[in-house]
Amino acid sequence: MKRQFYTTALAFAIVVSLSSGLHAGLLETQNNPVANGAITVVGGDNDRSDWIPVPSYQSDPAGDAGPIDFTGLQIAHDDTNIYFRILLDTQASPQFFGFQHNLYLDTDLDRSTGFFGGGGFLSTGSDYLIQGGSYFSFAGGAAQGAFSWNWLGGVVWDDFPTTDIEIKIPRAALGNPDAFDILLNASAAPEDYYPNGATGGATGDYFRYSLAVIPEPSSALLILLGGCMMFGLRQRK
Repeated sequence: MKRQFYTTALAFAIVVSLSSGLHAGLLETQNNPVANGAITVVGGDNDRSDWIPVPSYQSDPAGDAGPIDFTGLQIAHDDTNIYFRILLDTQASPQFFGFQHNLYLDTDLDRSTGFFGGGGFLSTGSDYLIQGGSYFSFAGGAAQGAFSWNWLGGVVWDDFPTTDIEIKIPRAALGNPDAFDILLNASAAPEDYYPNGATGGATGDYFRYSLAVIPEPSSALLILLGGCMMFGLRQRK
């Protein structure tokens, strides 16, 4: 099982690296399936060893915001749930997980149908918001500058320590998406956005997470993809 996970992840990473230049603003796409029960989220448990096999999105420099200063993000999924791990600057003093921690999720990958902020300053159109221990759906309409979200329920989370937060939410709670775009916001002044370029409007930066099933690649495909990477590297020299 581990060999299959890492081989599939390698092939997916190669495909993403070859195609990353095709999407303006899309910085990185990941797909990290895990076995059911491989990741547990329990309040007051500071053990994060179950995240070791899961890759991180590109890091954000510490010290560029505060007191909530995002530095990293990991996402994984199993057959039932989606898991998030949010890392924050350990030199800051973030408060407990609450209304100032915001995860914006665009589950239809269509910026025009979701929340993109007053004046359109956000890079994605979010359909769902995870804020503290609750999650919401966008109410729609033209109310972009106000809090126009419908409360849907609670999420399972752990903020011990407050610089390393875990969240679990059922896939069905987000409409069983095949993929979603994501950006993070800390509303505590001075505000932080992750990625930093998320406030660039329609051309701003964001991350994507895919839940699509990736077939186990054949050896021939891996060799072909590896050859394409080597050819690309030689062309850059």
